[in-house]
Amino acid sequence: MAGIDFSCNWRNTLIFNPNSKERVAYLPTFIGLGEALKSGQRIGLDNDITIWCPVTGLTTPRYSKTFIKEDKTNCVAIIESLRWAGGAGDPFEFACWISAQNAQMLMSAQKNTLPTTKMTRVSWWSAAFDTTLKGWFEENFPIDDKMAGMINSRDGVVCLHVESVGEKVDPSVDIIMHRMTFELVPAANEVAFINLSMSAQQHVVRNWGLMVGGNI
Repeated sequence: MAGIDFSCNWRNTLIFNPNSKERVAYLPTFIGLGEALKSGQRIGLDNDITIWCPVTGLTTPRYSKTFIKEDKTNCVAIIESLRWAGGAGDPFEFACWISAQNAQMLMSAQKNTLPTTKMTRVSWWSAAFDTTLKGWFEENFPIDDKMAGMINSRDGVVCLHVESVGEKVDPSVDIIMHRMTFELVPAANEVAFINLSMSAQQHVVRNWGLMVGGNI
């Protein structure tokens, strides 16, 4: 397993289905961009989305930020897709869905020049169903919740985009969500360790980022 490349039925997490065995993936934390996302005492996007997360059997989650209660959890964003080639300097490419409130905050911040593209903490978590062992397992996440970096730029354009027009989740659900895409690259002298699991019994840890003059 070189890296990460998956897609999710993100809408499924907003519509209750206790028998669903589809992958669940979300962002618990999105903090950075200097003071651009500060609101009162809070810095960063609000974890204002409640999703269904019928991931049973994780009595002691390996990821410390996993808080699932009665098949529900709160998050900043629901992941639609995530790509990472697996190299220490390769970008993480996220496509996800956020609330109208968080979308407005990001779009307002982008109307002005961002004070910085540094992200002090971005975290995500995904779980998949092991069809052989008939159970859920934690698939991908940053170990110790320590992942900092920079929003990538291509040809002078910051790789952070929020769709100004939202989409209704489902005709039966009165919730509007906005699509957000961003690319995260490692900052200098910042190293994160990424858990990659192929099944409930197969786990690999890879490093992301480099220490100048170090061994990592």
